[in-house]
Amino acid sequence: MSRRNRLLAAAGLVAAGAMALGLALAGSQSVIFGTLDTQPGTAAAENRAGVTMAMFELNWASFEPSRGVVSSSYLATMKSELAAYQAAGQRVTLGLGLQNPPSWVFSLPNSTYTDQDGATSTEADFVFSQAVRSAAASYLSLVAADLPLSNFWAIRLTSGGDAEMLYPGGGTYWAFDHAALTGSGLATGMTRNPYPNWKPGQPGLTQAQISRWVNWYVGGLDNVTNWQMQTLSKLGFTGYYETVTPGSGTRPDYLTQTERQNLLNDGTTGVGAVWICTTPSCRTRPTSWPTSPPSPTGPAATTPASLETPRCP
Repeated sequence: MSRRNRLLAAAGLVAAGAMALGLALAGSQSVIFGTLDTQPGTAAAENRAGVTMAMFELNWASFEPSRGVVSSSYLATMKSELAAYQAAGQRVTLGLGLQNPPSWVFSLPNSTYTDQDGATSTEADFVFSQAVRSAAASYLSLVAADLPLSNFWAIRLTSGGDAEMLYPGGGTYWAFDHAALTGSGLATGMTRNPYPNWKPGQPGLTQAQISRWVNWYVGGLDNVTNWQMQTLSKLGFTGYYETVTPGSGTRPDYLTQTERQNLLNDGTTGVGAVWICTTPSCRTRPTSWPTSPPSPTGPAATTPASLETPRCP
């Protein structure tokens, strides 16, 4: 089994049963337990058993099938589901459903990733495409209008196109679409590919230059995650964020080996799972951390000690 498959399999084992969210609670050793595939019909029983966190997952394509148009039937279904979790006394984590975009998103400029071989992804490109991010921001504003974000204790953050904080799979590097190479249509806060004429797996860069390229590439996931936090904060969210970073990712020693081989496929670096480069910055917030979670009340999460922008070794 490849290292990427092991990484994702480990995440799947967590999803298979009740999971400990692992929130560091200030002044307490408590752990909040919840389920990823929470069902309204069993929410009350779960809450009585101590599984007090429900997962509420939206689907962008179902919510906004036509641009700017919300499906009233889907919205009614989701409001009923949310009400069931709240009636059971559970806290609720929101999944944004960005990984399931409506078909019209793929007609936007730079809507998909391109790898070094010229292949295009089936996932929407949230890292490099400003057009995709703008469409997603409009969708999130529709969500906040119909499902106020004060309903949610936490929100899960991903890369947008993937259900986790990852680039597409396949063993390649997804940084070669028009926006990434030229800067035209590039998402705000991103810079273009620093070495647009170089491709992973080929010679031509020094080790320092390859390290810089990796930092830029993985930093794209950091950037899109921070963009989500800033967008949601402006829409009134004051709860907690859960960055979905599966497995241990590329360890420092493996990253060094991969860089020495001109970024040949190591199973995890291509999908951006280099958490040593992303985790501290992804925990920054555009506003201060709350001193207590939204209703139902409970102990507050600990503020991360380090908020500086990370750098790869």
